[in-house]
Amino acid sequence: MNPLNSKPSRFVASLANLPSLAMKVVFALVVCLIVGCTDNSPPSQFVVDVSEPSVQVEVGGHLVGAPVAAAFEEESESNLSVRSIVSQTESKPAVRPNYAPPDGRPPILAVQMSDTTAFGVPIGNFSDQLLLMRNDGAIQRIPKPEIVQQTVLNDRFRSIERNELSQQLRAEFGRNYLVKNEPPYLIVAKSEHINDWAQRFRGLQHSFKLYCTTHGLLTREIEFPLVAVVFGSRNEFLKYAHASGVKLPEFCVGYYFSDSNRILLYESDESSAKETQMTICHEATHQLAFNMGLHQRRASSPLWVIEGLATMFESPMLSGLQSREGKSLWPATRKHTWQSLRKSPESIQRIVTGLIQNDKAFESDFQNAYTVAWAMTTYLSQRRSQQFGSYLQKVGNLPPFEDYALTIRVSDFQSAFGSDLKLLTNKIIKHLETLE
Repeated sequence: MNPLNSKPSRFVASLANLPSLAMKVVFALVVCLIVGCTDNSPPSQFVVDVSEPSVQVEVGGHLVGAPVAAAFEEESESNLSVRSIVSQTESKPAVRPNYAPPDGRPPILAVQMSDTTAFGVPIGNFSDQLLLMRNDGAIQRIPKPEIVQQTVLNDRFRSIERNELSQQLRAEFGRNYLVKNEPPYLIVAKSEHINDWAQRFRGLQHSFKLYCTTHGLLTREIEFPLVAVVFGSRNEFLKYAHASGVKLPEFCVGYYFSDSNRILLYESDESSAKETQMTICHEATHQLAFNMGLHQRRASSPLWVIEGLATMFESPMLSGLQSREGKSLWPATRKHTWQSLRKSPESIQRIVTGLIQNDKAFESDFQNAYTVAWAMTTYLSQRRSQQFGSYLQKVGNLPPFEDYALTIRVSDFQSAFGSDLKLLTNKIIKHLETLE
């Protein structure tokens, strides 16, 4: 997220600790982000053989983890907090994934609660809650004390049909909103502006795909329909965020929420303002990058990569939006900050070093952190695209729910780009001097 001017785009929102429940369950889980389409009708079930052999599988490029068809015991209480709206870190699951269904697609798990039943694929099993990937790409958090029964079904998980999700969105947002089918998007907005929003998102997606193709960044097909909700007012926007448990910075005009896999924003008199449009492009880029395999929602990818890439697409050249500055690769909000930093290459090198090691600068020095992250990503993707593509693949395949150890994080960067950070910093500075 990239709120305007003065607030950091990465923020921490704590969830209340959920009660712990030690229990044994028979449970299904695979390594996946799900392919295809399905309906929401309650599928039929089958009896699980707990002696089934253990193997691993990857479906659709998303890594998740837990045991399948095996009784296990959870021993410790997890202390869960949201790492950020874009990238989240939970406590480590009790057991790693180890089962692959014969057809490569995971079976559906039906989770019965007192008043409803949820269907999906478990992507994280903790002592206090279960994380379930639904067929619309949303991740549902189910507190363990609310679970009555879990049943592995013989139906395989597939993503939802676009028409079915369109109907669900119409029911959710009411008759004052339209739902436009604009693949890969489903756009929810007021009727008078919905075509304009469709054009914006379509232009950005085209630009993003073209950039990845041109610079050799490997992507995969989008599995789930991408939902973009444009509220008619800021009040509706804030009310929805509050109901979702999201605490927004004061000047936030839009955000991508990884739990729902949706981008949320609102109409205003300033919707066409330069900074507002850049923020929208920033958040929409997050959604594309996570759904096209450049990042993974449950891995601890370095924030400089996630935010640097999104900031790149704030620029007039890459945003897909028409403007008088249409050929500029400079995001307007970063140019002034860079000009100040440029006076001290030592300061730039210090920030580069910090971003490689951890994400702390995004909390303590966010303006400079975002600017240098953008500078690093711009240089590496344009001048060292092969190494950058390989690096993205490596961090995009990090194991979910695990910390990215400092030594490994630094080693991975140095293996891709070398250890001479003074030389790297100077090359970044020289490259940016060539940008229009």
